[in-house]
Amino acid sequence: MINRISSIILILFLAGCAGGQAIKTPPHEQAALDVHLRGTRQLQSGELEAARMNLVAAYKLFAAVEHRVGSSATLINLASLERRSGNYRESALYLSQADSLAVTTHQGQIAYEQALLALASTDLASAERSAREVLNADPSLRGAAHNLIARIHFISQDYEVARKHVDQALNTLPDADLQERANAYRLRGKIDQVQAIHDAGVSFLEKALKMDQQLKRADKIALDLKLLADSHRALENWKKELNYLRRLYLVEMNSGENEKGSATLELMATRLEARGLEEQANELRTNAVTFNKLGVMPTLW
Repeated sequence: MINRISSIILILFLAGCAGGQAIKTPPHEQAALDVHLRGTRQLQSGELEAARMNLVAAYKLFAAVEHRVGSSATLINLASLERRSGNYRESALYLSQADSLAVTTHQGQIAYEQALLALASTDLASAERSAREVLNADPSLRGAAHNLIARIHFISQDYEVARKHVDQALNTLPDADLQERANAYRLRGKIDQVQAIHDAGVSFLEKALKMDQQLKRADKIALDLKLLADSHRALENWKKELNYLRRLYLVEMNSGENEKGSATLELMATRLEARGLEEQANELRTNAVTFNKLGVMPTLW
């Protein structure tokens, strides 16, 4: 999933407060901004409950003094939080309130979040319509918008259109935007994977993996490793497949995803059996409790 936090809004907010000048922020606004920044960082790191508490507090501080820019920025982040929490009605209400504030520089971000919300609700037509609004509203979000349009067409199994937009995303996104570039490389790899262009797909998935490692995103690293294992299985390179599954198991078990890790261990045992390596498969199953407890996995092939 694309989860872009509106950090750009924070920059715009700071510029709005200072009017482009290096002036001291009034105490009330500074307090609101501090709480907003804290909540946004928590949102970025997945601490949703803590983020909700701080972002709601920030919104109240901004709204109490009719600070339109700060209110709008905080509402967009709250909408993102509630969408990620599965609370789509609350997310839509926050976006509607932000839209009513009519902060011109926020319109692209609002449209982007509306597209994500529509996608989460499986309304693909509305999602694409909002994503295309982003292309016109905010040049800085064009790469992310192309990424999102590509994802919509991937879900619709319109793979050539998806490929076109993900390539546009990669041509547009700055090198420093590791999160969006990783999303684009992963999607490009998945497109090649479903079209059985596995060698090219592996190359894109490896690029996504390197970026997700830089970002320290265990969930995305696990996804990349799973996709790479699938690609190598399709290429009938069983040792590479098992090596990626082994790495996937270690990431899952050491990031608290114990059920997923146990399922990956069983998949490895099944794949070993398929290669006629029953002894190694039995060793995996026999020692599963120990491996799970210690978060380790020897190479048995």
